[in-house]
Amino acid sequence: MKQTCQQVFQDAVAERRQYPLYEGLFKLREGRHSLQAFADEIQTIAAFKRKEVDKHQLQMCQTWEIAQWLRSMPVNVAHLLGRTVLPAFSALGADGVPLSEVAKLQKDAAVRINRIVARLDLAQQTLAELIVMEYDRMLAGVPTLAAEVQEVLDLIDSTISHCLPWVNASIPDADPSGPA
Repeated sequence: MKQTCQQVFQDAVAERRQYPLYEGLFKLREGRHSLQAFADEIQTIAAFKRKEVDKHQLQMCQTWEIAQWLRSMPVNVAHLLGRTVLPAFSALGADGVPLSEVAKLQKDAAVRINRIVARLDLAQQTLAELIVMEYDRMLAGVPTLAAEVQEVLDLIDSTISHCLPWVNASIPDADPSGPA
């Protein structure tokens, strides 16, 4: 039986509890890197379908794997959200973010990510349809997963920017007696 994105997400959250994170910003950046790679590949597939690039531009799949790769993306994104992105919010205290702020950021992220995971389940259903319909959406500039991935990227970016003052404040100053 095919797992829903919600099931994959919950399993990933439970899996992460066994191995808690000790650095939040590092994992947010790692999650952002992966999500940006997914978004870039979706755009490359769309460009390939529009005949704007050749098959050698694809980085994560071959031409004969495009349909399966696209169909696997909702659960892959859900897993990344549960295993890396959401848990990273709880670990921001290790980066110098005050615990009261960590609690607020984590709560907001949990609400937003849960909404995104629900939409990933809808995307999974949409992508299970004839794949030519997804190619048509791509040609029209509205790939199925684009909005969800972008929303997570925006969440991560705004969180990193929000946390930088605390992180920078927790970095010790250079030794004043050292070389100038």
